[in-house]
Amino acid sequence: MENAPITVKKDKYYKNAPISEVIFGVTFSRGILGINNLIFDLITDFKDNYPIVYAQNPLFDEELQDFRLLTNLNLHQTGQAVYRLQNESEKRLIQLQHNKFFFNWVRKDNQSVGEYPGFTKLYNLFSNGYESIVKKFAKLLPDMEVDNYVKYYELHYQDRLNWQQYITDLSEIDKILKIRIPFMPNLNGGIYAPNNIFSKFTIPMPDQVGFSTITISTASSEQGEQLLVVECSIKGKKVEALSRKEWFLKARDMQLQLFDQLFQAEILQSWV
Repeated sequence: MENAPITVKKDKYYKNAPISEVIFGVTFSRGILGINNLIFDLITDFKDNYPIVYAQNPLFDEELQDFRLLTNLNLHQTGQAVYRLQNESEKRLIQLQHNKFFFNWVRKDNQSVGEYPGFTKLYNLFSNGYESIVKKFAKLLPDMEVDNYVKYYELHYQDRLNWQQYITDLSEIDKILKIRIPFMPNLNGGIYAPNNIFSKFTIPMPDQVGFSTITISTASSEQGEQLLVVECSIKGKKVEALSRKEWFLKARDMQLQLFDQLFQAEILQSWV
């Protein structure tokens, strides 16, 4: 069954990896959650477990067309806001707008690594939330089949680590990641090292009817630590050949393979 709980082998493959956020998302082709103000009924239903509620500007859609990553914000589809609902520990977040349902798990920078509950548990929480929407439609709008309006699914991972624990400056980033970045030589035979990074890569995945974005950047924590931030998002259109569960399992496997090929072996071994 589509809503049956899943289990995944090697669910905590790198139990000490610096995972800071995981997002499971569904984007609909229409603003179906805005019909008859259904979104507010859903907020009421979710508030028991997610009592911290606030509204922000709506989320935009992303599409890869040839070599261009396009963003689209259509207020007729998104509505005027995205409603964010957090649990009391602020580690779990539900995001609702007229054309989206997202479930996030978040680790703050001042919280220890190793607390990631694993893909299985998070997917099942996401799936339970999605099924709540399906049941709400079945009760209030029985003529509408929610799955028929799915435009694409999304699985997003973010890792944040203090790079100064591993290297002296960012010119040595290839000791952490399998990439090299430019630096400026100085007149004394040394170098001027970068103090910030921002790179974004797009990867078309036609067999998945979607694409991936990989972002590598730097940031500062609230505690003043210098962080390396690695994000990967996989977006794919709903296809008949894959159930929702199968799509997310496949995306999860691709994320793990990317993780293996992106970080140096010594770094990965330190997170086992």
